[in-house]
Formats: sequence, C-alpha cells, structure tokens
Amino acid sequence: MSGRSEGDGDRGTVTRVLRMITYIAQQKSDFGIKEIADALLLPHSTAHRLLHLLAEDGFVERGPSRRYRAGPEMLRVARVAVDGSDIVAAAMAPMRRVVDACGETCLLGLYRAHNHTMSFVARVDSAKPLRYRVRMHGEETLAWAASGRSILAFLPAEVIAAVAARAEASPSSGARLSIPALRADLEAIRRAGYARSDGQRIEGAAAIGVPIRAAGDRVVGSLCVSVPQIRFRASDEAAIAATLMRESAEISRLWGHNANGNGNPGGRDVSA
Repeated sequence: MSGRSEGDGDRGTVTRVLRMITYIAQQKSDFGIKEIADALLLPHSTAHRLLHLLAEDGFVERGPSRRYRAGPEMLRVARVAVDGSDIVAAAMAPMRRVVDACGETCLLGLYRAHNHTMSFVARVDSAKPLRYRVRMHGEETLAWAASGRSILAFLPAEVIAAVAARAEASPSSGARLSIPALRADLEAIRRAGYARSDGQRIEGAAAIGVPIRAAGDRVVGSLCVSVPQIRFRASDEAAIAATLMRESAEISRLWGHNANGNGNPGGRDVSA
C-alpha cells in the first residue's frame, strides 16, 4: 500500500480510516500502534486516536500485550457484504452434520466483544419448516436464550456482571431478567457444557447451544439448534447437545483453538 501524508484535503479523516481498515484487514497477526502508524505514514497520536474510534464500534479490539487485531464488527460487516467469508466457510460442514444428525435448523452465532452482544451470522436449515423468523446479522442480547447464554457462561466475571447490570427484558415475552436466576443458569451451563432454553428469544422456539472457542481459549461464538417447541422432545436433548459439542469442537479447532493447550494446532485463528 502506498502511503500518503496526513494532509489528505477534504477527504481527511475518512480517507485515513479507510486506509487503516484496509491495513487491518490484511494483517495475519496482531499489530502495534507503531507498526500501523509507520505503514500508513501517520503520526502515532493520530493512529492511536483512529484505533480508539474503531475500537469503540468493534472494528478493532486489543489483544494480548496491548496489540490490536480485527474486531467482531469488521468481520460481521464483511460477512454481510461478501457471502462465504472464512469464518463462516469453516463452520458450514460441521453445521450441515448437525442438521443431518438432528433434523433441525442449526445457527452460528458470533460474539461481539466490543459491546458484549452477539449476532447470528450463518444458518443451515433442515427439511422441516420453522414457523418463526430468526433475525440474521442483527445485534442480540447474551442475557437470554441458549445461543446467548452458552457464550455468556464462559466469559469473564466482569463481562457477566456488565451484561446482568443491563437488566434486559426477554426479547420474546418482555419478562424481566432475574439476576439470581441468570447466575444459577450460567453455573448450570458451565457444569453441563451446553445451554437449553424455551421461547426466551423467539416465541415458540426451543434451543440448545454450545460455546465455540478460538486461540487462547477465547469464547468467540455459539453453535445452536433451534426447534419449534411443539416439535421438541425432552428425550432428544442429550443427543442434540452431544452432537453440538462434537461439531463445535471441530469449528473451534478450525478457528485456532487447541483443546490440549494454548496455541494453534493447525487451524487458522479467524476469531473476533
């Protein structure tokens, strides 16, 4: 990329931000302020200010050792703009296996770390119809439903406290959030390894969800099966959960998670 001085005329900040986003998207590893400032011929103070603005909206996030990487919002926007991004492509085969095994719709959720929410970024439908609509690429709460709580249960205590403090009502029923009940459910999810919910996000929908991890054991999303409550049988819960855990482990491996320790076992870290 050819550099330009900071005096970009009328385009000003917009041009610098676009160049910065392009640089970030091209990086294969975390980077520091000096690296991006030198590459784009920017003063370090300007690079720091623009990174801070991008971080506020989730386009970058700070990783270990105060270094930066692409954030969840950048990946989400890229997914909306270009179908078949790496982060989704890596999950499609495991998601199809879930549908083949369970006969129900499988959803992939991505954790949005900048504001502690999630977004559904991919789905694989079964031959059985859903009688409700699942919103794709929107902003969803972590406080309700198996898709959100299977992420929230494995996040740091301070994140759980921040989400609980919002006291968000159920998206489907408007029920008030009970913080003691939430904490008890999150503890049960950690013990079981999966979450189970009925109609918390979408009226008439039962769901089972499990976390997806990436390099450094970070929780970056969830894999979920959504079933109309009228069709869900409690006797199927264990089998669906086992299938989800097996396939989420495969997605996690492809996203750079090493179940036997830190580091990358051969998969690419495409997590947000």
